[in-house]
Amino acid sequence: MTKTVRTPAVTAAEINHFLQHQIHEMFRGIGLSVSHVAYGEVHVCQEYKPIMSGGGTGGVNGPVIMALTDVAMFLAARTALGWKSKAATFNLNFNFIRGLPTGQDVRAEARLHRVGKRMIIGETYIYGASEDEPSVHVTGSFAVLEPKA
Repeated sequence: MTKTVRTPAVTAAEINHFLQHQIHEMFRGIGLSVSHVAYGEVHVCQEYKPIMSGGGTGGVNGPVIMALTDVAMFLAARTALGWKSKAATFNLNFNFIRGLPTGQDVRAEARLHRVGKRMIIGETYIYGASEDEPSVHVTGSFAVLEPKA
């Protein structure tokens, strides 16, 4: 059985442009960039900034990880849907395996498992830039609000 390789609906250059100029202003200028794009997959890197630390754990703050995950899953959905279809976060479930050390960039690797007409299901692993083992595992879903034209 031959596996069909799909072409992503958006490119890394388009995503990086989006991250610099079109994403919600809260996320502009915080050092997000995409290093890998395939259909249903993106790897997003967030440049380390001291403000990311805190929460009493001595590591990267949980809300920073949550926001990065949401952006990564959103961008993975874009690789399947393109820019015209609308989708919204439906559910994200975080499993914090171990603390994410401060002082290094953070990498999110998002992958879609199912792209349906009304629902997208995927997962994201969060790593410190120099780590091989994930610190956080996230499962999630997005509701497709307007199907692909």
